[in-house]
Amino acid sequence: MKEQEIQRMIEEVTSNVITYIRDVESQMLSKTLLNSRIQNSIILTGKINGANITYHMANIFFTGSSGQELVLPPNDVRAFVIEISGAGSNASLVIPKPPSGTKVYIIFNDSMTNNVTVKAPGKNGISINSNQTKTIYYSNLSEDYKIVD
Repeated sequence: MKEQEIQRMIEEVTSNVITYIRDVESQMLSKTLLNSRIQNSIILTGKINGANITYHMANIFFTGSSGQELVLPPNDVRAFVIEISGAGSNASLVIPKPPSGTKVYIIFNDSMTNNVTVKAPGKNGISINSNQTKTIYYSNLSEDYKIVD
């Protein structure tokens, strides 16, 4: 994939995700404020932090072992695109919780036959089928990663 193509894709997806998250947060805020039974609530809103996005692709290679769990290396946490290959059955990629707000990733699961679970530490995460691409984001509500619809 060419760097210009990745950058164009990043800009387009980032715009769509920001709009989606703002809409969801707006709906949640409205519902919370309208619910008179909730008093003294703290309303947490996620913010897109542009400083957490870099324009590079992280390549994660599993050894094919069953049940293998890898943690995204610190130098790849700021990546926008993650390519996964070599996953064995029940493999999972743990992506640390963003320091603030939310974080968006495009995940390519290039593993030939196995799904990969992408999750925050200690959470269930989401499954990405083999040979599929998904855009995910960190949800402050569930404190885990979710697929952008």
